Amino acid sequence: MSATARPNDFGPDYAYVEEDWRRYRSLTMLDNHWDRPGWTRGRRWYYWLITFDRDPLVHALALRCQDGLRGLATLDFVPVGSLHVTMQRVRASEDTTPGQLRDVVAAARSALTGTPPLELTVGPLAGSTGAVRLSVGPHGPVRAVREALRSAVASVYGEASIGGDADFVPHVSVAYNNAPIPAAPVIDVVARLRSVGTVDVVVGSVK
Repeated sequence: MSATARPNDFGPDYAYVEEDWRRYRSLTMLDNHWDRPGWTRGRRWYYWLITFDRDPLVHALALRCQDGLRGLATLDFVPVGSLHVTMQRVRASEDTTPGQLRDVVAAARSALTGTPPLELTVGPLAGSTGAVRLSVGPHGPVRAVREALRSAVASVYGEASIGGDADFVPHVSVAYNNAPIPAAPVIDVVARLRSVGTVDVVVGSVK
């Protein structure tokens, strides 16, 4: 994986940037990210992720954003070594076997053979009901890889295991909201931090 800084010169493939911001600005309340059905203490899940654990420019971008968010007490910051794009949930650990996981990995490798590296832009800052997050795109290549991963999961656990696709918006969360609060104070801070900018990344693998 590699990264380079880029200015905010978005073209037609980056319409999602304004859509992410429009969606976030329309929120009136934020939720507790950690309060979710099926999320119980000690339960662990397998996921397909795009990770940025060795990408210093993405780390630096996230840290600049986190520095600007430190006055907001309801945010839990994501360690830069854990920054990621969640691509697809696979299975709860108690509901799968090592053999099934190996089959999922093999199916994904087969489906993605010959896929070129993803050339993506990370940023600017936006958010959701449960997180402050960096937009990621263009969406087309990310969705194509995700579809291959979803097919790999379905080939082992069945179509019903992968759920719908309507809510998938590529992003990198830099902080999670830990309480239900009015959205406006957080959105106002995020608005000022959108000028922090973006970085370009080349993603060569999904794990």
